[in-house]
Amino acid sequence: MLALALLALPAAWGCGADTSPLAKHRAEELVAATEAAGVAQNVTVENAEALYGRSAESVCEVFNGSDGELNLPGNPAGNHYRVFTEEGVEYTRLVVKTYCPDRLDNFEAAVDELEIAGSSR
Repeated sequence: MLALALLALPAAWGCGADTSPLAKHRAEELVAATEAAGVAQNVTVENAEALYGRSAESVCEVFNGSDGELNLPGNPAGNHYRVFTEEGVEYTRLVVKTYCPDRLDNFEAAVDELEIAGSSR
């Protein structure tokens, strides 16, 4: 089920356009975190601000359930096979930590159910 959630995220991200000081501050935090982690090196403050606004609501709502249960409408992935990389999961983790840290446990529970390409887990 998390596989479906992570697939739905990129499609939903373009809804945040917000130029408030909080949006810029969180975007700066995210970019600093991605640089420190060595992931998503092309993400800029402007990109993050436009994608996530103040709250990254479209991302955070996916992890609104409890115990790894995801809040997804329908099956956005259909029957397509998807590959999740450690870098992609880490980037999403950083988004959740930055914009909705109260949902980090839900994210981690969902990630625990994934098979991640190239992972030694």
